[in-house]
Amino acid sequence: MSDEVAPLLPVKNASRKPHYKSRKGCLACKKRHVKCNESRPKCSHCARLEIECVWPESPANALPSPHSPGQFQSHSPASSVDQQRPAAGRPPELAVDDMKLLHFWTVNTATSMNYASHLWQIVIVDMAFHHHFLLHGILAVAAIHKATIFPAERETLITQSSSHIGIAIASFRHLLATPVPATCVPVFLMAGLLSIHSLGLAQLRTPTDAVGEIYTWMRLVKGTQSTIQQNWQRLQASEIAPLLSRGRAGLVLTEVEEVNHLKSLVQDEVHLTVSERQTYFDAINQLQTVFGNVLYSKGDEIQASAMVSSWVALVPPEYHELLASREPVALVIIAYFAVLFREQQHVCWWFRKWDVWILESVRAQLPTAYERWLEWPTAQIGNG
Repeated sequence: MSDEVAPLLPVKNASRKPHYKSRKGCLACKKRHVKCNESRPKCSHCARLEIECVWPESPANALPSPHSPGQFQSHSPASSVDQQRPAAGRPPELAVDDMKLLHFWTVNTATSMNYASHLWQIVIVDMAFHHHFLLHGILAVAAIHKATIFPAERETLITQSSSHIGIAIASFRHLLATPVPATCVPVFLMAGLLSIHSLGLAQLRTPTDAVGEIYTWMRLVKGTQSTIQQNWQRLQASEIAPLLSRGRAGLVLTEVEEVNHLKSLVQDEVHLTVSERQTYFDAINQLQTVFGNVLYSKGDEIQASAMVSSWVALVPPEYHELLASREPVALVIIAYFAVLFREQQHVCWWFRKWDVWILESVRAQLPTAYERWLEWPTAQIGNG
């Protein structure tokens, strides 16, 4: 056994402060193994060395997975808004199922949008990477569209769509309540996606009250009108301007015999008040315009499909109230409007069957005395 005494280790300074590792520091400090003061956007070390300060991807930046248990219920508007600001401008992380839906959107759904499909394929998808509620809206509509083509995956796709649209709506409502000019474009686009989703979902689950559901859809379309009016110049100067010009083009009054006949029936109806009669006249006049462009004009079908939704925005709000009350004349007018769905269902997959559903729903609620008012829409729509 050796008698040598091991050298004493230096005594640690008891007053030395403990060293805490920086777990959220920038990548440059981590690489250099130095403590980062986590000052954003540039920490003190990177500022002193005049180098780029890059931060690790935040888990909050990942796109919430609609497949995670409890994800839909726990999502809040506040967290949605936070997710709209991806760190370092990077796109959100997507689950494999989400990437499949995004691929389907790009290849199929975007091209089915009929007008300016390149915007839906490229520009709007890129915008959605910076506004995640819009990305959820895109994935929700893609899931519905895919389910109409692949019925074997229907229930799974409906579940995915419901989760995505729920997350999207949470942020959408928050932004509508606190509007800012910077988000007017994605909010406008999201309103359009909600409209398509509302009608498209019925392709998978037949509505039990078509008039009630079409009224809800009309309220949604009408609600976008204020967004357009308040931000018209900003929208017109944006990349999506071609979408606006399509929807507003060709509003030239054209007399259509069948719709004129409806107007004469309203004129002879003795049970209407003066204000009700005027409301119906206004709605019918706008319907004349749309029918003239969709059925009789030589304009392209792409513009015509946009005109269908434009009628909803143009009719007076009093008509919406009369329809909500299921007033007979209001029901007849919506049956005439249903003919437009029939004319455009080969262009817009989300319009399919709505003509039949609306007509059947109107028939079930309309008093017998008004049945003859439905002769023309019945002849046009038939039994589907």
